[in-house]
Amino acid sequence: MTRRDRRVGLCSTVPVEVLFAAGREPVDLNNHFVNHRAPEEFLRQADVLGMPRNHCAWTRGLFGVTVASEFSTIVVVPQGDCSGNLAMARVLQQRGVEVLEFNFPVGLADKATMLAEEIARLAFRLGVPMKRVHETFLKFRPVRELLGRLDKMNWDEGVVPGSVARNFLLQATDMGGNPELFRRRLELLVSQHENAPAASGPRIALFGVPAILTGVIEHLEGAGAQVVLCETESDFAMIPPADTIVEQYQDYAYPYGIDKRLDRFLGLARERRVDGVVVYSQAFCHHNLEMAKVETELAHWPILVLEGDLPQGISARDTIRLEGFIELVRPHRPRGQGRPSSGLLKPAEGLAIGLDLGSRYAKVAARRNDRCRTMVLDTVKFYQQFARRQGEHLAVRLELLLKEMGFDEATDPASHVISTGYGRYLVQFENAVAVPEIQAHAAGAALQIGPHPFLLVDLGGQDTKAIIVEDGEVQAFVMNDKCAAGSGRYVENMASLLGRPLEELTDHTSAPVDLTNVCATFGESEVVGHIVSGVSLERICAGIMKSVAERTAQLIARLGKPGQDLPIVLAGGLATGTALATFLAAATGARQVTPLEEPRLNGAYGCLALLDSGRIGGLFEDNARG
Repeated sequence: MTRRDRRVGLCSTVPVEVLFAAGREPVDLNNHFVNHRAPEEFLRQADVLGMPRNHCAWTRGLFGVTVASEFSTIVVVPQGDCSGNLAMARVLQQRGVEVLEFNFPVGLADKATMLAEEIARLAFRLGVPMKRVHETFLKFRPVRELLGRLDKMNWDEGVVPGSVARNFLLQATDMGGNPELFRRRLELLVSQHENAPAASGPRIALFGVPAILTGVIEHLEGAGAQVVLCETESDFAMIPPADTIVEQYQDYAYPYGIDKRLDRFLGLARERRVDGVVVYSQAFCHHNLEMAKVETELAHWPILVLEGDLPQGISARDTIRLEGFIELVRPHRPRGQGRPSSGLLKPAEGLAIGLDLGSRYAKVAARRNDRCRTMVLDTVKFYQQFARRQGEHLAVRLELLLKEMGFDEATDPASHVISTGYGRYLVQFENAVAVPEIQAHAAGAALQIGPHPFLLVDLGGQDTKAIIVEDGEVQAFVMNDKCAAGSGRYVENMASLLGRPLEELTDHTSAPVDLTNVCATFGESEVVGHIVSGVSLERICAGIMKSVAERTAQLIARLGKPGQDLPIVLAGGLATGTALATFLAAATGARQVTPLEEPRLNGAYGCLALLDSGRIGGLFEDNARG
């Protein structure tokens, strides 16, 4: 039998000991798909062969991997995993692929007996006696004990990053096709980290199917968090190992439903002193039906739901949300200590520049001692005029920027440049310290209106953020979905469609026409229909702003009752007119909805406020040492 013939593709986690005992080489198709240098090629292959694009990318990827990599045999789990895999397997059977089925005893009282029968049935199909299967199980127990040691070094001792631990836990599903080599790699990794320095920071857990997005854990840890638990990955690794193979796969939680998964997760999360949970949701996955129960059961912790579809890196939007979440769960200083001072009364020494690099506009606040000047210009023009290439990154051309803003003095060598916004996730400025956007906007608003609690609504070019702020600190936040409707860009497009300046569109409030379509693209068609019907442009403008306010009110409602009881403060370009405040007050019933005095510049002011508070001073010292 050739090596290619020995390979068996696994669509799910199954008793891998059976396959190794039979002399086969198991390959977890999920890992093979997402870790490939070009996973999109497998999706393209699936598309060409007729797999519908409105199906989960994991299933489509498994189909593409099986065909493109010429697997002749696969194992699917009709009972205990995605039913889509079974339908996919039927199509592969028609293409000549041998399909082996393994069923977990879901919903049966005598799980041990049925599980033993299923394991024996798989062994029979592969032509291996159960005695050899049990011998292989016992041979692998030390490997799983090593995985348990690695896991403990991550969550308890803090010497192994979560990203490293997760990769090995995932590889346990097929042990890389070579258990002996996998064991040696584990031993080497454990020995290399025995005396490593312990990590610190907010302790984050991940719940949900393995993320198809790359770099989630790496970004969390790069932003100062510790990832101490990955729900499904640790479950897949079968740690701690059981005494028998039947007990091991009976203790395995994933195939037995959301209740068993949550019970296992809740116990581990409490043991590991978790501060917050990132819940991953895969687009078009049947597990999304369980999301309401998941959010209810995990309500003890702050939760961030992260959705993915295709295998790719995390977006700038999700980067903002992840960093904002880390700051939210990070232990804060006592109330009243370190909050932004009101009115920039005690500015940092020398020159300070706050950059809010939005998706549409760059906002700049430059201050030397008690002199502060501001500028708003198109983001692309900002890069063209005031950025230069410096190595692999960009640098701010301070001399040109200061001259444009009316500062005649020579550049202060002790200058502080603080950046935030979408742009700072797309490029890195060599001479600037980056701060999370959620915190910058909260600090900027607190700087302008004081420390009392309020709800900040920032309407940006691509998203809307609702942030509960108290004493300058973020208490909770939500961001809108990926749809562009309700964003600044959406209103800009509508203004262009109507041939009216943006400022005019945001001021109309009388007799708004109803706009029912929630999609930005089809919303334009609806507006055209009203124009053709003879509806006045004033009513259409009012209707557009009313629809934005209603979508914003839906976002605020996700914060619960506290978000509805607080005074609402508006930031962003859409806050400059009167319409948004008027309609939002009506949609939320808020007792007060007011725009900031300078709503566009809030993020830039927030950068300066964070500098003044001393909360980012150490980052400049780190830059200087670097």
